[in-house]
Amino acid sequence: MVDDEDAVRGAVSLALAKEGYDVTDASGGADALTKAVQEQFDVAILDIRMPEMTGFDVMHAMRRMCPDTIIIILTAMPDPESRFENLTKTAGVYAYLKKPCKLQALRDTLASALDQH
Repeated sequence: MVDDEDAVRGAVSLALAKEGYDVTDASGGADALTKAVQEQFDVAILDIRMPEMTGFDVMHAMRRMCPDTIIIILTAMPDPESRFENLTKTAGVYAYLKKPCKLQALRDTLASALDQH
């Protein structure tokens, strides 16, 4: 779970951990990539708008470093023309979810992604 907002990152990480998922969180892109080198992740949940490295930067780096990791975008960044959503689909992103996202929708997306993996 990669998000620069402590409250969001903490809430999502805690909720997924309560569901039985083994969750590692990162406060930004560099932190996420360092952890991805050290450990293999099945799924990466990325925010787009973060300082220093955007979620897109992290996504592209993870595609090169960890091609089997499933990428889910979870962001509040407005996308009125669905450009980001379409871009993420062409980049191999499993899902693009908008904040605020109902926890059930995230759980369902995560379960579906892991079932197909």
